[in-house]
Amino acid sequence: MLAAQEALAQSGFSAQNEAEAEASGVFWGTGMGGSSTLEGGYVDLFLEGKTRIRPMSVVAGMNNAAASQIALRYQFKGTVNNYSYACVSSAQAIGEAYRHIHHGYADRVLAGGSEALLNYGVVTAWDSMRVLAPADSAHPKRSCRPFSADRNGLVPGEAAKSNSFAFGGSNVSLIVQQFHDA
Repeated sequence: MLAAQEALAQSGFSAQNEAEAEASGVFWGTGMGGSSTLEGGYVDLFLEGKTRIRPMSVVAGMNNAAASQIALRYQFKGTVNNYSYACVSSAQAIGEAYRHIHHGYADRVLAGGSEALLNYGVVTAWDSMRVLAPADSAHPKRSCRPFSADRNGLVPGEAAKSNSFAFGGSNVSLIVQQFHDA
């Protein structure tokens, strides 16, 4: 939500009338959505012995939760799309947002993505596939070398990114770009 808030603030977004709200959309990407929410429910059930999980777990655990919350908070009543294509989810969302404006389906869209999957279950699943980079305890920063020819695994991370696009005549312009490490 912070990335969306800052992108809109930096783009000069202000309260909108009903027609503007209908012409505003959200295009958001996430690979696994609310995995931490789901894991919390499993902990409640299987480790703590509870007989039920938190009532909003289903809603918070859905992949479209972030897009829906952004649209609700900022009253974007146009198209709200969620993309879930692993590592390219946010790039897909930004590209589709561009096309949505370019073809005249919206005047304004907020596009980007977020991921928060550093929890025990997800990291253990990646580790089970034996694709994680081994830790270099002497030089921890050397563990992550995504562009190195001698890299030897991946290092998962969490982040959020948001872009605000607006229609300007026949041109689509990027108004603001903001990146936050989660």
